[in-house]
Amino acid sequence: MARPPLHPPPPPESAAVEEEIPDEALDAEDLAAVALEDRAPLTSARLKALNETYRAVCHADDDGSRTLKRRIEGRLRRASHLELHPGCERVTTTIPALPNKQFIRINERVYFGPMELWDCESRTIWSMVHIARLVEAQRMDDRQSEHPTMDLDSPLAERARIIQRA
Repeated sequence: MARPPLHPPPPPESAAVEEEIPDEALDAEDLAAVALEDRAPLTSARLKALNETYRAVCHADDDGSRTLKRRIEGRLRRASHLELHPGCERVTTTIPALPNKQFIRINERVYFGPMELWDCESRTIWSMVHIARLVEAQRMDDRQSEHPTMDLDSPLAERARIIQRA
C-alpha cells in the first residue's frame, strides 16, 4: 500500500485566465454587476454605478428587481467608510449638550464630550447643534423681555384688565 504524498501537488494552471477589464470600458449595469460579484474594494465608478442601478430598480415591483435591490443594499452595508467617502479623516471634537439640556442621539448612540469621529459625521453633528441653538433662540420664552414675535392675546388681555378695573 502506497503512502500519500507529504505535500499536495500544486493546483493545475487554468487555461482561461480572466483579464481585468477597466471600469471605464463597462456601462453602469455591467459595472454594478462586477461590483456585486467582486469582493474587491469599491471604486468611485463602481459606487456610482451601484447608486444608479439602485435608483433604477428601487420602485420596480418584480422579484428580480427586489432581489437586485437587496443585493445592492447588502453590498453597500458591507462597504467600509473609506470606500463610501474616500479621503475622509478621523477628527477629535468636543460635542456640547444642546441648549435644552439634551444630548445629540443618533441611532441610540449618545454624542457628548470629547469624541473621535469621521469628519463627515462630525459635520453632521455640528449642524444639528447649530440648528438646535437656532430653534432654542427662536422659542417663545417668558424670561426674554424683547421677543421678536407678537403675542396676539396681549391686546385682549389689556382690554380685560381695563374692564376689570372699571
